[in-house]
Amino acid sequence: MATSARETPSGSGAVPYSSFDCEEPRPFRDPALGLVLTGGGAFGAWEAGALEALFDYWNQKYGTDPPIRLVVGTSTGALIAPFVVLGSKAVRYVADWYHKVTTRDIYSFRLGNLLRFQSIYDWGFPDEPCVARRGLYRKYAEVLQGLELPDGRDALEAVARAWDSSDDRKIVAASVIDFSTGATDYVMNSPDDLPRGGPDESRYCSRFYDGVFASAVPPLLGPPTPLLGRTARSPGKTPHFDGGPYQEAPFDVFFEIQSEQQVRLTHVILISSYPFFPGSDGKPAQATRFPADPNILEIGGRFDSVLSEAAVTNLTRLACQTLKLQAKGHDGEHIRKHTGMRPPHCRDGEIPQLVAAFPHERMGFDPDRFNETEMGEMRRRGQTQALPLFQRYFP
Repeated sequence: MATSARETPSGSGAVPYSSFDCEEPRPFRDPALGLVLTGGGAFGAWEAGALEALFDYWNQKYGTDPPIRLVVGTSTGALIAPFVVLGSKAVRYVADWYHKVTTRDIYSFRLGNLLRFQSIYDWGFPDEPCVARRGLYRKYAEVLQGLELPDGRDALEAVARAWDSSDDRKIVAASVIDFSTGATDYVMNSPDDLPRGGPDESRYCSRFYDGVFASAVPPLLGPPTPLLGRTARSPGKTPHFDGGPYQEAPFDVFFEIQSEQQVRLTHVILISSYPFFPGSDGKPAQATRFPADPNILEIGGRFDSVLSEAAVTNLTRLACQTLKLQAKGHDGEHIRKHTGMRPPHCRDGEIPQLVAAFPHERMGFDPDRFNETEMGEMRRRGQTQALPLFQRYFP
């Protein structure tokens, strides 16, 4: 597989891989972009900064927002995804939110959850549908409702309508795990998952909103979200959680939706909050370096960081191999046998190009620590580190 990852000498050794090229940039016409957004908790501030760089650069270069047709996110990427299809103002708005959100906004201790053997935190999901939400569930709704759109519509209403446009259709999806089967599930801004019109409450009590929320909730930190799964054999709702354990970079779901909906794409852009494995500890955004004598929480944070780096890296390599095998003319079954991924739908042999934006180093070991100063630095790094990549592939 003709991939390249550049190393930079530093002292007696070398800084681990900081970039990944599936292939060299190639000419394109009539661009149509897809986005894959990874998980990462507070590290989503880097992703938000990278998105700002993409939108700012495209507006400066081409005088319009980037032509994004499909965006699939998991965990923190799922929270960001709806804003992507709403334009530059919405992208800057969610980046500001990631810059300012605090740990208290995300977590609040709730003894009742512990007594019910769910979680010590109040993530806000109720026992019954369509009743008053609490915690993060309510906070995220407030963030969406706080976005002022030019036409005065609610943000989720605008996301729903993005599906319906014949000339400029935009699909938003969130990857999530159905814990009853262990299978990957997803929600979309399709009419089945996100209603059109009606009161705001109907949109904030929908499979789409619940699925985005479920994707953001790690097991043990919050209660499961009951969803009617696409693949579950049970007739009722089943518990859903964070899409990250299997879909840290949700290429599988991305290619599945792209093929089923026959979305034309010239590029697939991965925006990852984790560096290419193994990540460097040279310049972490967090002030606290990994200690010589770590405690169990620090070890857990390191484990989560390394596991996520490895998952994103391996999934990106498999996505690259999938596209390369498709370009060589192999059929879908052959490709799936060798990569585990379904190849994307292509029109007239137009194979999309993979563009991967990774941080240059680890940003810290605790994505659950929401510190304004650190997230501001992550956002700045996302802007500055991703921009040269976009300039290179979209000159």
